[in-house]
Amino acid sequence: MLHFLFLAKRTNQKKMANKYLNDINPNVKEVMNKVPGWITNWGTFAVFAALVLLILTALLIRKRVVADTILTIDTSGSQIAIDLPIGTKQINTSLKHGQHIARNDTICTFGDTNNVIVSPESGNIYFANVNESGKIWKVDSAFILRVEDPDVLGSLDIPAKYLESIKNRKEIEMIYRNPNDGNSVHGKYSFEILSPILIKNNNFRVWIDLNDVRTDSNQLMLDVLDIPAQVIISNERLLTSVIPILKF
Repeated sequence: MLHFLFLAKRTNQKKMANKYLNDINPNVKEVMNKVPGWITNWGTFAVFAALVLLILTALLIRKRVVADTILTIDTSGSQIAIDLPIGTKQINTSLKHGQHIARNDTICTFGDTNNVIVSPESGNIYFANVNESGKIWKVDSAFILRVEDPDVLGSLDIPAKYLESIKNRKEIEMIYRNPNDGNSVHGKYSFEILSPILIKNNNFRVWIDLNDVRTDSNQLMLDVLDIPAQVIISNERLLTSVIPILKF
C-alpha cells in the first residue's frame, strides 16, 4: 500500500514539474539552453589563434630568400669569391682542391636546387674559406675559388640594348688611358666576346678577349666611345671585376 502511495506521489510531482516547465516563458527557455559565455569566448579565441598560426606557418614555408651571388675576380691572385650575403648555404661540388677545370665547367650547385656556378675561366681550381665534408661545403658568408692561368683578358659592362650590336663586331673603338702618366691614346682594337652574363639594371657583363693591346703598364683603362661602358684589362691577363651571375 505504501509503495503505491509513493509511486502516486512521485507521478504527481513529475506532472507538476512538467507543467512548470511548460509554463516557462520561451525567452527564459532560450537563455537556459544557451552555452555558457566563457566557453563561447575561449572557443572563438582558440579557433582564431589556430588560423593565425596556420597562416604564419604557410608564409614561412613559402618564403624564399632571394639574393645576388657575386663573382669577384681579384688581380692579386686571380681569386673568384662567391659572396652569399643571405647567410649559411650548402654548396655541393665534386671538384677537388687543385683540380683542373675548363671554362663553362660547373663549379658547384646550391643545396638541392638546380642553380649552378659555372667557371668563367680555365685552370686549376683551389678552394678556401670553407669546411669540406665529403662533397658538401658549408659556407658561412663567402668562399674563394682561385683559378690559375685565366684565359680571360678583360670585361665589358654594357646595357642590354647594345648587346646584339656589339656581338656582331670584330673590333671596338676605344680610348686608352695610361694610369701611370694619365695620357690618352685613341685606337681600335679587335676583340672576341666569350660569354655575356646578365647583371643588375638590365645590364650585361661581357667577357672579352682583346687581341691587339700592348702596354708595359700593370693595368690600363679602355673607354668604349659609342657605348656607355668601360673595359678594364691587364697585361698579366688578370681581370678585376664584380659580376652578379646568379639569383636563387
